Amino acid sequence: MKQLLTTSILCFTYLFFSQSAGASPASPNDSLLYGIEQTIDRKFVSSLARGQVQPLAELITQLEQGRQQTGQPLYRYWEAYALFWQAIYHMQQEDNKAAEKATDAAIDLLKQNNKKTAEDYALLGFLQGFSIPFKASLRAPFISAQASKNARIALEMQPDNARAYYVLGNNDYYTPAQFGGGEKVEEYLRKAIELATTQPPNPYLPAWGGEQAYEMLIRFYEREGEAQKLEQTLAAALRAYPDSYRLNELVGNFN
Repeated sequence: MKQLLTTSILCFTYLFFSQSAGASPASPNDSLLYGIEQTIDRKFVSSLARGQVQPLAELITQLEQGRQQTGQPLYRYWEAYALFWQAIYHMQQEDNKAAEKATDAAIDLLKQNNKKTAEDYALLGFLQGFSIPFKASLRAPFISAQASKNARIALEMQPDNARAYYVLGNNDYYTPAQFGGGEKVEEYLRKAIELATTQPPNPYLPAWGGEQAYEMLIRFYEREGEAQKLEQTLAAALRAYPDSYRLNELVGNFN
């Protein structure tokens, strides 16, 4: 479990919506949401540098207030996303109870939305998969099934959703072989990479999925002993994301 938790940190920590089906676009007046993904990244880094969760927690409070005051659905999405990063912060501080609390809060926030978009379902599936190391092992198969179900709902609503494919690939990667895991990792992750964009389609919406899919696919090839595919995929990943800390770190690991 400790090894799985550590692996989860490495795979989820770095750099995470094409327009969501049914989502209301943010107004130019919603200044907090402009470039929000990058803002959350900066607040996370600031929290790590200071050793205090305050910068990230203050932003989460602002997003919560925006959600309550405007009813704008993107506030809910980004609040849940920021809570995920708060969980990552607590994991870095070796406070897994606080990390679990933040993750559960993010999941509950999305579940409470009665008008979920494809992106909501994709993020919900991602967070459910992320929560598995915090839960009793007997619950893992059920949570994993919920995560995959939500990713598939996302694809029914939006067939070209890169994040949903990433969630499916991630879930299959961590599913034990005796339960059918590992059979479609490559297919799902390559589809996520194909569909992902390196920049959000507009400054209110995220672009996560591609870089994470590359990293997981590289780790999958390492696990499977596919050296040639690993080398080719790492080279392609660095061309797509040349400034990625995680991908550049992998170069050192595999040389």
